Amino acid sequence: MIFILSILFFIDLLAGIPQQIGLCVSVGPGSIAEGSVLEVTSNNGLRFLPVGPSTATIHSTFDVEEPTTEGTFKIAVPENHGEECDDGQPYSVAMVTLPACRPYQEICLYIMVSAPLEKQSLQEELTKHEVGCRPWHFISFLK
Repeated sequence: MIFILSILFFIDLLAGIPQQIGLCVSVGPGSIAEGSVLEVTSNNGLRFLPVGPSTATIHSTFDVEEPTTEGTFKIAVPENHGEECDDGQPYSVAMVTLPACRPYQEICLYIMVSAPLEKQSLQEELTKHEVGCRPWHFISFLK
């Protein structure tokens, strides 16, 4: 199973205010089964917020004539939300329940995040937040 997670919009996050960022999951030759769960992580204190059932758009990455469809996703935030990793940096985890997706399609959705108010160090004016996942963080089986 090959897939790519990308950020739709590179935006400046305002500290302390919940905001949406767009994410896309591009699927290669495999497919994603309805209800598969993708674990998404972040660093430097960027916190994920739960999202109830919402609508994601699904479109082909090859066939521009194929109509865009919609599917339902939701985001749960586990209890360990906001703990520290081995290097002492705070991290956050979101469990994204995805809609079904056929080969060579892309799922686009919005997640809610909140950046911390405090600076990471005395000299730092900007904090770089990263959101990512690894292919083996799919919790459910893939087709």
